[in-house]
Amino acid sequence: MTAYKDPNRGDVMIACRMLEDEIATAMKKTGSDIPVIWVERGLHEKPDRLRTALMEQIESQPQAGTILLAYSLCGNAMADLGSRTSRLVVPRFHDCIQMGLAIKPDQPIAMDIYSMYFTRGWLRGERSLAASYQRVCSRYGREKAHYIYKDNILKNYRSFTLLDNGAFPVDECLPEIRALAGQFDLECKVGAGSTRILEKLVSGDWDREFCIIPPGERFSQPQFFG
Repeated sequence: MTAYKDPNRGDVMIACRMLEDEIATAMKKTGSDIPVIWVERGLHEKPDRLRTALMEQIESQPQAGTILLAYSLCGNAMADLGSRTSRLVVPRFHDCIQMGLAIKPDQPIAMDIYSMYFTRGWLRGERSLAASYQRVCSRYGREKAHYIYKDNILKNYRSFTLLDNGAFPVDECLPEIRALAGQFDLECKVGAGSTRILEKLVSGDWDREFCIIPPGERFSQPQFFG
């Protein structure tokens, strides 16, 4: 399929704070200066709230010809999202992990289902694993918190993987994720990642790796599985 090229590269982008490093890198690589509206990172845990927040931001930009969404399906948060006045463009991926692992086009995504993935953005903030664990420790004590995480929340994981996508200094984050993995007797790894999809998003190189809907229409879940 021939990529659709938008010479204006969109009018505005709505993005998750979790991807701030990656979006800054993508914009620097492509020379994009599109304005960005940042949305709270913790909303990805609650798709209905994320959908509502995105809808509010979309409706606040009626002048935009194109709105880029630096998201993915995100727990079905994109389903039924649309704009009466703007074209919407979003990467065609189930979640941001898949998007970050999409290193080459038409190449199967090598995702380890037994590993929890991290970037610097996913290590930061009140909703990060480390911050959440400390809150549980404060409430229930370290022994019970350790049981809750190791034997319940993390019971199906064997490792933590830090994605080396060129958007942040991996060496600075490694000690933190290594210590976090050690708390739960998990292996710590570094895996290859990429900002390729975000680069395509901000440069208007929208092919079959993206969902594009015109004004007046809405995204549906099947579009992300096409």
